[in-house]
Amino acid sequence: MIIDKNGELYIIDFNRWGYDDPYEEFNRLMVFTRKTSIPFAKGQIAGYFHRKQPPEMFFRRMALYTAINALFSIIWSIPFGEEEIKGDLERSQMNYDDYNGFKTIIPNWY
Repeated sequence: MIIDKNGELYIIDFNRWGYDDPYEEFNRLMVFTRKTSIPFAKGQIAGYFHRKQPPEMFFRRMALYTAINALFSIIWSIPFGEEEIKGDLERSQMNYDDYNGFKTIIPNWY
């Protein structure tokens, strides 16, 4: 959605639209942003929560979404070959380590 300078609302894309948990949008942060820049990843979370401590439910959901996506990404990468599979396995291991084998709900880098 876009709101113009006059406050008019415009819908720009209906492809794959839906209602979803807004926290799920952070799942890529836990993989790609975190791998590139932990300070930037922390900043995105801080900005979203107005520099307040995120609620426990945010971390619980992120651990769940991260685990689900780690498994799905490996299956997704199979048609793209060994190199893509290897990358997804490495990222999945990184997530597993970040969450101490998913024994914790807050990643150790946070």
